[in-house]
Amino acid sequence: MTTYLEATGYPVAQSSSEARALFIRRTYTHLAGGAILYDTSNIIHKFSTDQHVAAALQLFASIALLFWYVLRIMIALSRD
Repeated sequence: MTTYLEATGYPVAQSSSEARALFIRRTYTHLAGGAILYDTSNIIHKFSTDQHVAAALQLFASIALLFWYVLRIMIALSRD
């Protein structure tokens, strides 16, 4: 019996260790998204207008971290 994800062509982990690793990567992705929201709020409320470079670097680092986690998920899914 095929699952909905398999029927739609979405890659599904084959073993429990692969599923666990994928779950951890997705959790990190959600946490990185939350970090972007936190950093954005922090920039709005705590940075002054003359600290634009530091604010941009802080937000860039958060976005780069999210990109790294998404890239790791894509690499893991393409190995199947």
